[in-house]
Amino acid sequence: MVMLKAPFSKNIEAKQHSPVYKMHRYFARRPHNVFSELIKHYTDEGDVILDPFCGGGVTVIEGLLLNRKVIGVDINPLATFVTEMEILPLNVDEFKREFNLLEQRVREKMNYLYRSICPECLISPSLHNLDSKIFLDWVEWENGDIIRCKYKCSQGHSGEKYPDNKDIILAQEIENNFEEIVAKEKLWFPQQQIPDGDKTKSIIRKGYDYFRQLFTKRNLIALSVLKREISKVENLEIRKFLLFALSGTLKWASKQSHLRGEVVEGWAMHAYWVYRRSLEINVWQTFAKRCKAIISGKESIKFLNHYKATTSFDDMLKDANTMILNQSSDDLPLSDKSVDAVITDPPYGGNVNYGELADYWLVWLDDVMDKTKEAVINATQGKSQNDYEEILFGVFKECHRVLKDDSPMVATFNSKDLVIISSFIKAVVKAGFKLMDDGLLYQPPIKAYVTTVHAKEIGAFTGDFIFTFCKDNSLDNPINPNIENCEILINEIIEKNAMRAKTEVQMRRWVYEEVIPLFAEWAKGPDGWIADIAKYAESQLKKQKFENLHFELARSIAR
Repeated sequence: MVMLKAPFSKNIEAKQHSPVYKMHRYFARRPHNVFSELIKHYTDEGDVILDPFCGGGVTVIEGLLLNRKVIGVDINPLATFVTEMEILPLNVDEFKREFNLLEQRVREKMNYLYRSICPECLISPSLHNLDSKIFLDWVEWENGDIIRCKYKCSQGHSGEKYPDNKDIILAQEIENNFEEIVAKEKLWFPQQQIPDGDKTKSIIRKGYDYFRQLFTKRNLIALSVLKREISKVENLEIRKFLLFALSGTLKWASKQSHLRGEVVEGWAMHAYWVYRRSLEINVWQTFAKRCKAIISGKESIKFLNHYKATTSFDDMLKDANTMILNQSSDDLPLSDKSVDAVITDPPYGGNVNYGELADYWLVWLDDVMDKTKEAVINATQGKSQNDYEEILFGVFKECHRVLKDDSPMVATFNSKDLVIISSFIKAVVKAGFKLMDDGLLYQPPIKAYVTTVHAKEIGAFTGDFIFTFCKDNSLDNPINPNIENCEILINEIIEKNAMRAKTEVQMRRWVYEEVIPLFAEWAKGPDGWIADIAKYAESQLKKQKFENLHFELARSIAR
């Protein structure tokens, strides 16, 4: 009989994303080296790992690199698209050849769209000069006007400049002739309306009703030309990777790009937002960079040569080692007690509305996500905290069915809100799991990423907690906690840690380390009870935040 391994207890310095994860954006990817260590700790070569919320593919890739068999499942089509492209083999030499052929086909049109004058050498390229190397790298807009540009030229000059008359006339020319160009070139671009949602309301209120309106006419033409020419590539494998590069380009191609100081930043928020000063970034130059990123990503895992995919679990028991499924994880085509470990990073309430955000990319694949079973708190979709908890419960119940006895379910979770954490814990416990002794570990974040827009939200919780659960045989013996005694205990924990903490984040981390194991026990109580005690704890934490002025002082010093 295989013995259940002790919980992972090692603090690791989280590394930045490696090249394979830089090929395409995905939201809230966890540190790859941390997941690699979790996989090494809890599983052996040849073991089957399930990730029911595979997202950006970290568990899948790290598992394959360590010679495990992996099953990645996600209801979001963007997640499975990105994960599949990360692990699919690529003939890099053929990819480079087709890229060069593509460049030859689109060069004239891209030169036309982004042509400019170099102020240092005062050479203006002819409209049809195929050898022209003078182009706009980006254009900054404010209130419908170009306020500055960045240019590059073949003489080695580059820099920023105020727009000259030809820059302004070119933009107007493209705007005025857009419909004619689209008809003449027979271009396709997404026509879908932006669905009403919690994360789309703000952009819709600004007058953006359709996804196409998030792009300038110039960039819309450039993206459409690229998509049309990529569709002509006969090699299906290469065509898919060129489309993957085009999809990766979308992060930088819309009006949601902007300058953060001197840094050119693509869409980085977990919400739709067009800045007062937005950037129009050269689509072709960005696409070329994404192609280089794909080459770099593939070369970084070129020793991953044992990849064999299947859609049948029977094949996984033979020589296949990868299943990627685009579906809800509440009904998996897997046998009972067939998985050696579940290692995942589930959604955090309403922190990231993956489906609403993914639609931005999916419309370019002529798709939008069916969000019916998405585990999220979203008022527009009519999904409450209880709905979120029930969807999670359905997934974790299925994990319980397919997981072998004496095997772990490991999850990272990140939320500032104890109420959301309590829903996660309740769903797991209700599904038949328990938190193991010493099964909670705080994992510090990737240092370089704590300055992102999302992470810098005041009081945002940085880092993850790593939970290690196992199957629980004591569910037939529910407990009936005394709420008054629980509140007294919570107050003691919060007051003790508030006194010694320098920041709210530090206080929350220390409180969570003591309170979460209690929640895991109390979650066996009556339905709704754990949510009530979590709300009480959250209210006491917020009270400490306002009563302890040294928290604000610490934030002021940090800023």
